Amino acid sequence: MKKYLLGGIIVSFILFLTTKTKAAPRILKPGEFDFRPQKKLPLGIKNNNPGNIIIAANRLKNPWKGQSLQNTDGRFEQFILFHWGVRAMMKLINNKMKGGLNTIDKLIRNWSATGQETYVSIVEKELGINRFSVVPYRNKKIFFKLVMIMIIVENGRSVIASIGDKLILDQMEKAFLILINE
Repeated sequence: MKKYLLGGIIVSFILFLTTKTKAAPRILKPGEFDFRPQKKLPLGIKNNNPGNIIIAANRLKNPWKGQSLQNTDGRFEQFILFHWGVRAMMKLINNKMKGGLNTIDKLIRNWSATGQETYVSIVEKELGINRFSVVPYRNKKIFFKLVMIMIIVENGRSVIASIGDKLILDQMEKAFLILINE
């Protein structure tokens, strides 16, 4: 009986060692967030990609800062920390607006593949700017509000409420500081 018990323990231990292939979790600094290990979140949050940025064909030739090189999603970018995904979203929105997609209607119709009319209506109402008017995106307060509204639409109001607006705003501020210092 003792032989079987000891043998079972040894086999269990060997199985434990050989199936445990994940690297040790990264130690996060204060203010850093990595939502990838959390399974019950929307994809955008779980990927640290609150804008649901789709993988570009040239992703390895021209990677995003903070991009995860081991993408397990296959369709959407993944970032190693949440603020890197926020930074990518902010940079992409800024570039699109500078490039002429400077109204809510143009930006959202380019950004989203589905549900565009509803998305445009929500952003228009929440931002308080007509969908066909030029958005003063260089105004930090308006730009942050636009990004926050898009994060809410992309991931769900209840999820963002559970994470906390303050956490999202802190991550936006961190991403913004990185952008302006590049």
